[in-house]
Amino acid sequence: MLAVPFLTVTMLDPALSPFSDPLLGLLNTLPVFLLTALLWCLTRRFLLSTTLAAGATAFLFTVNRLKFRELQDVLVPHDVRLIGQVLTNAEFFVRYTRWGVIALLVGAAGLATVAALARFEPADPRLTPLRRFAGGSLIVVMLLMMTQPGNPASWPFERLNTDPRPTTSARTTGLIVTLVRVTTDMSRELPQFDEGVVADFNRRYPPESATNVESRGPLPDIVVVMSESYFDPSVLRGVGEVPQLKAFRAIAAGATSGALAVPTGAGGGTMRTEFEFLTGTSLRHLPSHPYPYYSLIRPGFPSLPNILRGLGYQTIAMHPHRPTFWNRNIAYPDLGFDVFLSERSFERKRDGFFISDRALVNRIIHEMDEEAPQFIFAVSIEGHGPWTNRTVSDTTRRDAISVPGVLSPEDAVELKNVIYHLENTSEALRQLHVFVESRERPTVLLFFGDHLPTLNGVYETLGFDSGRSAAEQTVPYLLTANYSIEKQQVDTCPYFLASLVLDAARLDAGPAFSWNRRLLDSVRGFATGGSRLHCALPEELDLAQYHLQTGWITGR
Repeated sequence: MLAVPFLTVTMLDPALSPFSDPLLGLLNTLPVFLLTALLWCLTRRFLLSTTLAAGATAFLFTVNRLKFRELQDVLVPHDVRLIGQVLTNAEFFVRYTRWGVIALLVGAAGLATVAALARFEPADPRLTPLRRFAGGSLIVVMLLMMTQPGNPASWPFERLNTDPRPTTSARTTGLIVTLVRVTTDMSRELPQFDEGVVADFNRRYPPESATNVESRGPLPDIVVVMSESYFDPSVLRGVGEVPQLKAFRAIAAGATSGALAVPTGAGGGTMRTEFEFLTGTSLRHLPSHPYPYYSLIRPGFPSLPNILRGLGYQTIAMHPHRPTFWNRNIAYPDLGFDVFLSERSFERKRDGFFISDRALVNRIIHEMDEEAPQFIFAVSIEGHGPWTNRTVSDTTRRDAISVPGVLSPEDAVELKNVIYHLENTSEALRQLHVFVESRERPTVLLFFGDHLPTLNGVYETLGFDSGRSAAEQTVPYLLTANYSIEKQQVDTCPYFLASLVLDAARLDAGPAFSWNRRLLDSVRGFATGGSRLHCALPEELDLAQYHLQTGWITGR
């Protein structure tokens, strides 16, 4: 009974083989074996149970391959939370699927096999009701105990040298061991808050005096645009300067700007960059919360919009897509947004699959009020993939874009589509910047990308000038205002951006962003961790950040 699960797992998992470390092979196989045994207790049919368990395992590894192809991330138990997202946004996700007809045929064949076994395989007479209940109960207890820390059935993750970062762990110790480890880590509480570390940090890096907002004139409006898949293709080998981004470069030349190391892979994870900006929290210190809008956010969660609302700001979130996407309809009110404008609030002007960035900017301008101070946070959608089979508004302009000749025809079209939409975004930014500059009311404008687009073939063929992987690339940002502010070149991370915005607005907005501002002064470039870049801090300050944000998000 153990042979089939063992062969199934070791053949499907690229980190394993039938000749791998016996302990690794056994532990990666054990959950599948227990699933097979549990199904046997339920159905009393051995072949049916083995087929169902093997099919479920094959499905698990297939979905993992698809996720890694698009996002450079492996499956984690938290992905169960996204099943509803997939079902309610089926027409969105189906664009990413390939070989759909073949998948349907394989699925139909599998269902037919299961139906035949269920109909014709005789039930095992040895499995009496008492034995089925006792055996099934024991298996469920074993499955629960192996994912609970601190009991005799806990797995020896230290001995296995598993990495707390799921993608790294899956490459070295196998997907199923990784899933068990992540499930175990989910059972632990948030990291403990060490008041001593925080007190020492405050002694060594005392906060600056608070800004007297009452004596400094009207509070400035703050407009933030997080742009879907916005990056500079000139980081690709052989591409050279991309003239389609000239509007962005012209604005950045007179603004604070630089490179932004985001917590996502290439192609997805917008919510993570968004969460880091809005909360000043680094997800690198919260590896058990890859989807914070589902697992962390609660009413009144410490965040930039909650703090600004306390200062008298009207807080508006915009995203011209479905409000349920990434759980935003639940998370945004908890983060402190008074208003959430989703797809139905925008002009139905599309370019490609989605509502255009020009329509988004038009709505931002429409919402701007000269009376009350406003914080507007807009997340664009035009630049979202996939990039094949894409109909655009101006095919002549798209087809005229020059890309390296070494690319395959399919990859060349994908890169042209990306650059076409980058130009649209840059021109929409120029329109917004002109409007901000024309206003009488003081206004701060921040623009940044969330991650690179999914262009696996392009990245594999061309590579990057930096020599790093797609997941280790940066995206651009710029920060400007219609009044005089300090202009500097700062390479940073999303969780430090809000502190720069508050500096530009000359606002004192609470301890978290004050801490981050003091930490930002000590950043020494970027470091790699878990196939991602992050802001490099001296070791003692990295530890301080860990405890500062733990105390912040837990209310301690």
